[in-house]
Amino acid sequence: MGDTWVTDITDFEGLPPDLTEGLAHRTAVYFGSIVSAASALPTGVWVDAAIQCRRRPNRKKCPGHIQLYRATASSSVEWHCSFCDEQGVITNWKGTRWDLSRWCCSTEPKLRELLLTHEELRELRNNLTFDPECEYLIWGAILTPNGIVMRATDEELDDLLGFIAAESNHEEKKRRRNILDRVYDKIDALLDEPLRENAGLADWEENDMPELSSGIQRFLNEL
Repeated sequence: MGDTWVTDITDFEGLPPDLTEGLAHRTAVYFGSIVSAASALPTGVWVDAAIQCRRRPNRKKCPGHIQLYRATASSSVEWHCSFCDEQGVITNWKGTRWDLSRWCCSTEPKLRELLLTHEELRELRNNLTFDPECEYLIWGAILTPNGIVMRATDEELDDLLGFIAAESNHEEKKRRRNILDRVYDKIDALLDEPLRENAGLADWEENDMPELSSGIQRFLNEL
């Protein structure tokens, strides 16, 4: 049986900045990631966020992911795991350091759809040098039956490319550098694709998946 959490996220804003480990830190990071994702995703519909459940029932990692809902732009964040019983409500998130809603600036109807693996998304989220607009894109990634999809305009992807290139050039760990380079190549190839009408959020949740662009399909085949 999972827990039900009713969380005032401002309780975690006063944690000492040097508190980088322990239960309080892990809890703040987890709930903060839920707020970041919810604030970057649409309202009025349950969304499959690309956040893995943190529970380990019987010492085994829960295979579920977090599903999010906000009735309106300022409503509390409701969430639950897609697999286990973990669930909760997060209040007072507006204006906190995890709130990315103010960086929503894309009104372009046609967006690129970048397919990422969990490993690639995790390394992007571990990057602390992105500007808020890029963080908005990264936390707004959704989980679909075909994989993790991030949506962005050409300009937004071009900005993201610059940050990834800079991070990769300064990364000392070969494994992480290779992952960042792989994401860079995916974005670079995607930008070479003709821009076309992308699937709506509801389309990704249907049983019949929308047709993927050739760029996304190519990377799917390589997984």
